[in-house]
Amino acid sequence: MLPTPQKQQLRKQLSYSRTWFYPDEEIKLAVQVIYTRKSLINEDAQSDGITTSQVPLIKITISNSGVIIPQIEQSQTFEPFYRITDNDFWKNGGTGLGLALVKKLVEYLQGTIEVKSIQGWTRFTVLLPLNASSLSN
Repeated sequence: MLPTPQKQQLRKQLSYSRTWFYPDEEIKLAVQVIYTRKSLINEDAQSDGITTSQVPLIKITISNSGVIIPQIEQSQTFEPFYRITDNDFWKNGGTGLGLALVKKLVEYLQGTIEVKSIQGWTRFTVLLPLNASSLSN
């Protein structure tokens, strides 16, 4: 969980982003801890040698009701300098480097990121491994 000052700062940044860049659109943020099963092969085990454990992940979902990324272009979203072809450059500026940098950071942290655009919403989902000891903090 984020401490209160960080939560307030995050809310402020999202509110600023929505107001400044997308005044008629909506941004949603969801953060949750999820658990997934991970099978490990133990070559020293006497029996079948496979153990299963619960692995904690932090799931961050950011949804935007504005710019829709066509399905055919979603695989290119994280490439450097990629820009949505039907998007108005002058309305939504940028160089196309932001999401490429986000993907590099997520991969560095041994996580994953994906994008989906459906029913008027674009949703980015980030999964990051979570150290079990940090859950108690």
